Amino acid sequence: MLSLAVMQRGSLFLVSYVILAYLAQGMAEHFCLPAQPLNNFFLKVEHWNAAQVASYFALLMVPWTIKPLFGIVTDVLLPASKRVYLTFAFSLGAIGYLLASVNQALILPGLLLSGCGLSWGTALLCGLVVKVFSGSQMRKVFSTQAVSYYVACIGAGLLGGALCHKLDPQSALKTSFLISALVSMAAALASWFFLRKEEATGESLPAGTFLKDALFNRNFLIIALFIWCWNFSPGFGTPLYFHYTNVLHFTQEEIGQINGCSAFGMLAGGFIFPLLARVAARKQILMAVLTCMLSTLSFNFITSLHAAMAVEILHGIANMIGLLTIYCLGAQASRPRLETFITSTLIAIYNIATQVSGMLGGVLYANVFHNSLAPLLAVSATLTGMCTLLIRLLPQEPLQEAQREEHLPAKPERKVPAVSGVSD
Repeated sequence: MLSLAVMQRGSLFLVSYVILAYLAQGMAEHFCLPAQPLNNFFLKVEHWNAAQVASYFALLMVPWTIKPLFGIVTDVLLPASKRVYLTFAFSLGAIGYLLASVNQALILPGLLLSGCGLSWGTALLCGLVVKVFSGSQMRKVFSTQAVSYYVACIGAGLLGGALCHKLDPQSALKTSFLISALVSMAAALASWFFLRKEEATGESLPAGTFLKDALFNRNFLIIALFIWCWNFSPGFGTPLYFHYTNVLHFTQEEIGQINGCSAFGMLAGGFIFPLLARVAARKQILMAVLTCMLSTLSFNFITSLHAAMAVEILHGIANMIGLLTIYCLGAQASRPRLETFITSTLIAIYNIATQVSGMLGGVLYANVFHNSLAPLLAVSATLTGMCTLLIRLLPQEPLQEAQREEHLPAKPERKVPAVSGVSD
């Protein structure tokens, strides 16, 4: 986690804001608190199969796949205060959830609207971290935001399971929407009062500079390719929910506890990641790939609640270490004034690959493997293992540079957005 030295460099309030914002994201995003109520509603009220549910969730990910557009607006077309953009983005998330809670016909448009707001918010937050921090500090801040996010995810998983256990499907779903709206509005208020207007460039980037520094950046393209391959294996999230419900007969409350353990694994991975600072990036990713393969195959042997919890924790740790390593490599590929665009594009690629693989997994589970989980897990683990063929292409220098930074004299202090109490 962040050391006191980092806190003393003028970034205490910015880090505090990042923590609060990611706590909100980890609770309010549609694949957090509303996820289990949505799954429960579609299974018990609409009587959908795994392929239909996976396709619906893929549709809800559309706002998360157009993050580069948000980055272009923020960095290229209309560079302005992150305070204004973040307040607007989180407010949009709150409005979307309120709309979805009105009636069933407005669920889809409401979730798409909230997705646009929260997706824009994450793009802005990642760009802000890359802009302000560098080297080992950036690793620690990425780790801190991941821990914050998955602390909230643990609570979201437990709360979502409790709602499904205590309430009927419609009431559980509406309650999850209202809670998400409240959390999103809290994040909007924090954005307005924790940050003040930053210095904006006031001008757009020339098209040639944009293409050269962003789209034709070799490291950026290599990292983007690896992220796609890392995530493009048939997803088994929705099939696993059906397996837990229909085969293992876990209660909704128990499934919520399992989801909380998955988030706990990601949380543990966030704590472990800074401890691997002296391990080369390629070795970190290789460890993550092998552990993901092992944990994926381990789902075949789940016969009890405690076994499911243990496997979910292991899978979460591996995913988080790989994800944070890729984020740090991607941050090194960023260029000044393009931080939001570069990071949002990489995250968009991650989201697109995840949702395409999730939809593919649902189709294979329902239509090809006839509701059998084992062959789906075998295919997923095999494709994940093939990522080892791309590891040698990844840049190695960024993490070595971060290690050297710890032994060099302190660099001049970088300007950090001011906190509340100071007028624009």
